[in-house]
Amino acid sequence: MKTKKHGNITLKEYMQRWKEGMLSITPLQKAHADMTGFLLGTIGLILALVTMLYINRWYFTLFIIGIIWMQWAGFKKSRMTYFEIRNALKQLEQNKIPIKEEEGKAEEINNEIEKENYKKLMEEMSQE
Repeated sequence: MKTKKHGNITLKEYMQRWKEGMLSITPLQKAHADMTGFLLGTIGLILALVTMLYINRWYFTLFIIGIIWMQWAGFKKSRMTYFEIRNALKQLEQNKIPIKEEEGKAEEINNEIEKENYKKLMEEMSQE
């Protein structure tokens, strides 16, 4: 395989980089990808519905309508999750404590606060 930055790489190297990339995805990126996937899936199903109606296959249209309903419900759920995470991250950003005397300690304290708030957010989301 060939990449723009590193030239030729082996399949093993490619899979290792892919795994690292997948593990480094943030919850916000995952929610956005889910939302986009549900939306594109719904658009594809609507096109399939129009096609089935055009070729007069009404029994398939009932099946497709049910799938569209489930896709739309999934889209709404992922959209709500995306905006909840985004708003929580904005609140975390606003709650940072600036300390001017020792900048190194300020970053450490802010990182600890972010970790604690992130854990609380994930616990709240898992309980819902």
